[in-house]
Amino acid sequence: MFCTSDVAPATKWMKSCRQMPWMISLEDQYITDDQMKAAYQNTRLEHDVRLDINSSPKLARLTRIMVTLDNLDSTEIDKIDIHVTYMYTCLIRVGRANSHPDAVVNMMMAGANIVRLNMSHETEKWHAITVQSVREAGNKMYELTSEVYPLGIAMDLHGPEIRTGVFRGDEKSIGYAKLEEGKLVKLVTDDIAKRGGSAKCFWISYSELPRVCREGDRILIDRGTALLQVSCIHEKAVTCRVVKGGIVRDNKLVQLLDSTVSLPQISDRDTGHVKLASMLECDFLIMNHTRNVRMLHGMKSRLKQMGVTKICVVAKISTQQGLENFDEILSTADAILLDRNSIEVDVGNEKLFLVEKIIIAKCIRIGKPIVLGFQVYNNEELNIDMNLIAHAVLNGVDAIFLKTGAMNMKDITKLLKDVDIVCREAESARWQKEIFDELSYKVLKLLSGTGIN
Repeated sequence: MFCTSDVAPATKWMKSCRQMPWMISLEDQYITDDQMKAAYQNTRLEHDVRLDINSSPKLARLTRIMVTLDNLDSTEIDKIDIHVTYMYTCLIRVGRANSHPDAVVNMMMAGANIVRLNMSHETEKWHAITVQSVREAGNKMYELTSEVYPLGIAMDLHGPEIRTGVFRGDEKSIGYAKLEEGKLVKLVTDDIAKRGGSAKCFWISYSELPRVCREGDRILIDRGTALLQVSCIHEKAVTCRVVKGGIVRDNKLVQLLDSTVSLPQISDRDTGHVKLASMLECDFLIMNHTRNVRMLHGMKSRLKQMGVTKICVVAKISTQQGLENFDEILSTADAILLDRNSIEVDVGNEKLFLVEKIIIAKCIRIGKPIVLGFQVYNNEELNIDMNLIAHAVLNGVDAIFLKTGAMNMKDITKLLKDVDIVCREAESARWQKEIFDELSYKVLKLLSGTGIN
């Protein structure tokens, strides 16, 4: 089903264009041109030369869109006139303000068909109530459209990670600490300091920190908000010099860039959440910070013990260790989610494109879905490079995951429309002959009768 305002005008089928085997004849023979003049050229150079900027994009896209919503202002939901096709495949993080059934219906109308529950926040009771709201939203959607619209649920596990404590040690900065470049700060592992953090000293949730760190090692806080360098190691603490300053808030992610980290494969907290996912009949489990195949084996073994078979385990690659063990992870995971921002910290901005191309190609080769995550910042206006999304589609990515943070519904709807048209344009610009040749190459060829004894 399409809204007429969102689809490209159809153009008559071009007789000069050769049809590929999967392109059936339509009754009215109307179809968008979809860069057909370039699609089946024999070389990439000839294909690119024949691309036309005036060509109409696809009516609907194959690339799925995954969207994160958080802290949505529910008062804005009913004010938005939504004109988005039902072909959207979006992933939404359900927050306090957008977990009401009516709010979920609005997001479904905007194109969402998967909701994401972030298990790092809120209680199990809250998540259970939210799942019930999602189910109710599916029923309301049927009443509105007379169509069955199953809304998938993805549970994003907390995963093995290191985080800061709570900043309550300075009355002038409750909930955060401002780290200034050049100054010293002590990272403490003693639980006594868990809720007394300040700009001079705060707690880290990794008791082995003094053992694995060496002088000169780098420690990244909140994916680049602040960068520290180890200068002195104590029995239960590490003193660091602030290389890059910034405001660090409660419970932010900590990454040890130069240290080998040993964390439990599956935490007790995650085990409880897996049981909850089984009880709530969730569709996907996203394993945060997947480092090796043992994590996936452990997760699938637990699911098997619980009698759960119809749930997809998605491996989220966000560390250097995950990249090093990617081949074995890929063989076991049901799908891959590549966290671009976290990987960029480890490999550098200049290598990020190479990681993307390698990961996407390996997933396509064996037929595993690949999701690419993009960070969206809402500083008065959307700040995301659409060219990056277009190139991801050209490389063959299956889904785009937009981390929208605290954006409101109006901005998210606009973002969906922008990404949708970019995806459709990029899909039209893919070299179709190359795709067909690669598919044909992978097909097993039958032996001729003369070759059989």
